[in-house]
Amino acid sequence: MTARRAYGTTPFNAPGEFAGLDFSPDSRVLRAILPGEDTSLLVSFDVARGTVAEQRELNGRWRVVHALPGGDVLLGWWGHIRRLSSRGKAKWTLEGTQGLHLAAMSPDRSVFVSIEGSEALVRDASRTTVLHTLREKDGALHSVAFSADGTLLATGSSKGIVRLFDARTGKERAKRSSTKVLALAFSPTGKHLLVGHGTGKVELWGVEDLKPVSRFVAHHTFKAGGGAGCRWVAFSSDGERAFSLGNEHLLRSWSVPDGDEGPVIHVPRRHAQGSVTALSPDGRWLATGSTPGALSVWTAEDGTSHGGGDAAPAPILGLALTPRAVVATSNDSCVSWELDTGKRTEIPAGFPPTDAKGLSSGLLVRLDYESIFVGKSLDAKAREAFRLSTYASGPLAISRDETLLAAPAQESVQVWVLKRGLLRAELPHEAPVSACAFGPKDAWLVTADSALHLWRMGKSPEVVRDISLASDGSDTIVRGLAVSPRGWIAVSVDGSDNNADAESALLLVDPRSGETLSRLERREVRLGQVAFVGDTRVAVADSLGRLLLADVANPAKARWLEPEEEDVRPQTLEKEARPIAMLGDGVAYVGPDGSVVVETLARKKAEKGAPFLLEAEAKSAAKPSSDARSYARRTSPGRSATGPSSPWPG
Repeated sequence: MTARRAYGTTPFNAPGEFAGLDFSPDSRVLRAILPGEDTSLLVSFDVARGTVAEQRELNGRWRVVHALPGGDVLLGWWGHIRRLSSRGKAKWTLEGTQGLHLAAMSPDRSVFVSIEGSEALVRDASRTTVLHTLREKDGALHSVAFSADGTLLATGSSKGIVRLFDARTGKERAKRSSTKVLALAFSPTGKHLLVGHGTGKVELWGVEDLKPVSRFVAHHTFKAGGGAGCRWVAFSSDGERAFSLGNEHLLRSWSVPDGDEGPVIHVPRRHAQGSVTALSPDGRWLATGSTPGALSVWTAEDGTSHGGGDAAPAPILGLALTPRAVVATSNDSCVSWELDTGKRTEIPAGFPPTDAKGLSSGLLVRLDYESIFVGKSLDAKAREAFRLSTYASGPLAISRDETLLAAPAQESVQVWVLKRGLLRAELPHEAPVSACAFGPKDAWLVTADSALHLWRMGKSPEVVRDISLASDGSDTIVRGLAVSPRGWIAVSVDGSDNNADAESALLLVDPRSGETLSRLERREVRLGQVAFVGDTRVAVADSLGRLLLADVANPAKARWLEPEEEDVRPQTLEKEARPIAMLGDGVAYVGPDGSVVVETLARKKAEKGAPFLLEAEAKSAAKPSSDARSYARRTSPGRSATGPSSPWPG
């Protein structure tokens, strides 16, 4: 590996998946929690710089964090709440039913509220002593908020009941019925209560009578119509503006008490819907978590990005390399970076799955659900080149001469002539296809459902053989598939479809006999897409954001080039299969922090020997298999698309 560059790196990032976050009482530090399987990572960022000031590994899974004076933190997970000292030692642990969770803290951080079902327990943060028990008879409690001076406490329920309590005595002072309440916040003066509803409505109520201020009218709505539930609300430090986050990924601001709309922040789609959001105590910063990528931080005054705005999309579903750019596709967007300058271009994606492949000519082939686009760059206004018969079920494959595209399309693989947008063949399968790859000289195609299927390419494609991948008869999930220049097949397989588990291995298969020559297992990680580096090495992306290399110079004695780490910390609860892309000596993959890494790999001397073209196997077939007969019935050669003029040169 002689060169390396990362694209989409931003401040406020660390390997793993962020859950909760909170600012320190002095607003100088942003603490964020990254839950793992058995441990979690607590990361402290310097707010001014966006850099990691400290990180600490914690025992147990934690998803909520509250920063306390003196450096202590309060942590929460379903059924558990714990206070840690500034040195990381547990001061106390509160355990309860699975429904127990940490809901709110008083402004001075001396009191917290835990919720179990319809009960809110107000507790002393130093010893967990229960100060008051607040019961809600009408629905589950969804929100709790303290007034700035800590004297009042409000609760909101799933049935729209808002109750106001004296925080010192626990006595109810007022009650109002409305629609489902998801978020509450008191103004700094304590005169107003901001209420976020499940319908997307945001209301300003007077605390004295709990009546809405009529001239304050605010809503969150989806573009397609319908209310986008309001998941978080807050007031500016001077009380003159209100903030609200809706399920449509917009952080809106409103004047108080008139409700005039101010700056709107578009929360990147890598953040979960209704992501954890915090306003710094000094009122300067807004931050959003709940993301497998970088945190997003903005100035509260005008919504200017302070970090995370140019991060790579997440999760990344597909990668492509062209001579000039690297491209990443996700559920909601496609992003490209110029390799030399890092210049970033982003366009929206229509609907997942998405993927992209780069050609040596510089053209980019992009998948959006079932539509294929071909062009010189990302273009939101590009017209569809052609369309698959149904939505894709796996990544695209490009022939070695870059004239054909093979696309898994549920129970078939469609082979298209790229330049003309013509459907050349449709290869039927009995189960959804997850991957495909072209053999040497494009003489054959290997496809994968739970097994491998070899097809001799020609005017009338023939089935050469089916290859079982399961040695014990169990189900096998194919995550990645590649063929070397000579014809060896590399396939990453998994025995589990559960994102929290991984039973991954890299197999080396001889296409001539169907024999699995080597099986390289990798514990605690999920292996994703694979690619050959010449004939002698295989590169595979893993769920920890590493590029693993295997020496396959002797396929029967394949080995990992780096030993497996015994103490690898799973950096996320989700073990996702990650993509990979190669062009020439360059390889692109998703790094530990979610950025896109491009490296140059030194190729070894090419393997000697004739390529495996599988001609003899195809010619010796006495009669077509049932798959081939089914293929003849289902294929529609010559089908073309109604696309725009060709983007191809010449």
